[in-house]
Amino acid sequence: MSKEKKKEIKAGTGKTGKKRNQSIRGKIQFNVIALMVICMGVLGCITSWLNLDSTNQTLEYTMRETAEIAADVVENRLLSCMNVAQEIGSVARLANPDGKLDEKAAIIDQRIKTYDCIRGGIIWADGKDIFTGEDFSGAGFFQSGLKGERHVTEPQMNAQSGQTEIFVGAPLWEGGIPDTDIVGVVYLVLPELFLDDIVREINVSDNGSAYMLDANGNTIAHVNHNNVVSMENTTEDAKADSGLAKLASIEGRMMAGENGFDTYTYGGTTKFLAFAPIEGTNGWSIGVNAPTMDFMSSTIIGVIMTVVIVVISVLFAAFLIKKLAASIGQPVKQCADRLLLLSEGDLQTAVPAIHSEDETGILADSTRTIVTGFKTVIEDITYILENMSMGNFDVNSQTPDNYKGDFVKILEAEKEIKRKLSSTLLDIKEAANQVSLGSGQMAESAQSLAEGATDQASSVEEILATVSSVSDQAEKNAEEAGTAGKEAQQMQNEAERSTSQMQQMTEAMARINEKSSQIENIIRDIEEIATQTNLLSLNASIEAARAGEAGRGFAVVAGEIGHLANQSAEAVVDTRRLIEDTITEVNDGNRIAKETNETLQAMITGLKAIVEEIKLVGEASVQQAEVIQQLNNGIEQISNVIQSNSAAAEETSATSEELSAQAITLNSLVGQFTLPE
Repeated sequence: MSKEKKKEIKAGTGKTGKKRNQSIRGKIQFNVIALMVICMGVLGCITSWLNLDSTNQTLEYTMRETAEIAADVVENRLLSCMNVAQEIGSVARLANPDGKLDEKAAIIDQRIKTYDCIRGGIIWADGKDIFTGEDFSGAGFFQSGLKGERHVTEPQMNAQSGQTEIFVGAPLWEGGIPDTDIVGVVYLVLPELFLDDIVREINVSDNGSAYMLDANGNTIAHVNHNNVVSMENTTEDAKADSGLAKLASIEGRMMAGENGFDTYTYGGTTKFLAFAPIEGTNGWSIGVNAPTMDFMSSTIIGVIMTVVIVVISVLFAAFLIKKLAASIGQPVKQCADRLLLLSEGDLQTAVPAIHSEDETGILADSTRTIVTGFKTVIEDITYILENMSMGNFDVNSQTPDNYKGDFVKILEAEKEIKRKLSSTLLDIKEAANQVSLGSGQMAESAQSLAEGATDQASSVEEILATVSSVSDQAEKNAEEAGTAGKEAQQMQNEAERSTSQMQQMTEAMARINEKSSQIENIIRDIEEIATQTNLLSLNASIEAARAGEAGRGFAVVAGEIGHLANQSAEAVVDTRRLIEDTITEVNDGNRIAKETNETLQAMITGLKAIVEEIKLVGEASVQQAEVIQQLNNGIEQISNVIQSNSAAAEETSATSEELSAQAITLNSLVGQFTLPE
């Protein structure tokens, strides 16, 4: 305490420098009454002012913090939804224009069920939904998506369903790889009461509530959804209702993106309103309001009770003026002085020790209780806030029993702030752990997929080489089958010509056989002639012998003729034997020619069948070559897809590792806070 302050207290002067007991000179009764009135009045005013000021400051601080926390909650909820849309936009199968619609619909439906959305879709660059054909080319979320930005729309009325809808859009990247070419936009439709449910969770008092405005002042979230459906706008309504001017002015600050705290009157009820902008949105803001009577009723009752106590004390002092005059003045002055110091923020100066057993003792005890209670509560509040400022949210009140009456709400507010902040940080920590775990698993899966895709690519290349070799061999077989067919056809033609020649040879052999028979007849005639000649020669020899010497010459001629006849007979015998042998050989030749002809006919029949089979083989070889070529093309496409999958898997693995690093960083940041179990 300063020397000047001690002098002021000792002299009995206040800030005006005038003595407080100048009006009761010589009249102890009036002096005591005046002193009593002044002391009690000062005590009541100080107590009431402190209560009001403390309550207002605590409310403003609490509601400001609540509004900012609520804005962060909304931002995080919307960010989560945008992250989901962004993740969908990175799915490669959705970006493939040749993919099946039912597969894409299954992927969208799985995300809708997982994240409790109403519906979703994919919009190509022409602005048409691939599932419904609906045109979104003029929608804000579609235009933002084409620019590579995520976007959340304000609630919009669906003319068909009669319900409001909130669209969350994100770009659809080519091949599912972020920051590449944008091929379209994916979107999700949030539940009708998505924003309303968020503001319903925000409550600072029994009659308090919260609501959200967009950049134009339209209500986009409210505990009463009809206000959202009707697009309530206080700024526009204030033009016709001057009673809304103050609220319209406050909401103008909200639309400007300010943080603040103010009061206004609506429907005859005065309310507090704290507001804060919602980051990451298109100028949205959230306001938290509550009737002043929810917080000030106890304070007002305390003021009234203080006034009543002052009045009663004054009357009681007047009744006991003579008896109490000597014993009241100094104790009351001491208590008043101490309360004056208390009103100026002095919690360290000791409370005067007054041992009387009358009202001055009670007043002294009350003063001591007030000062001690204020000191204990404020020191406890300071202790809690200092620990929380250093990141320790596992701190509790050291003296909870000292929070009595209106101070109980302060302790409850401290506990609620600590609980909500701890819950938020624990949720962040849990989410970071889940992200870290999921990213690790996704990285391992992506790495395995990349390795498997690489192995598949090698296998497919080997298969492709094998199929190419088979294709070349099939083409060669087809060519050889065609050549063999031509050669077999030529063999068939040659065989047919051989058959014709064999037939001619058979006919010639028949003619030879016939001529041999004719020769045999001639030989038989020659043989008869030789026999007759031999007989004639014999007769001539007989006649020449009869003629004697005259017929000797004739006998010689007859002998020569007989000799020629014998030679002719022998020649005929040899010729007969040769002709018989020739006929035998000719018969054998006829038989062999016939058998050969039959064999050639069978061979021609077989060659015809072989030619037909070779033709079929050639046709099958051509078809086989075509099928193998198609198979070769399919394997090349599979190889390209596998290579693309391998690249996507490697990209996913890198993204997962980066996400895991971010989760570790987030865990490190949350780890700076000490949270309750």
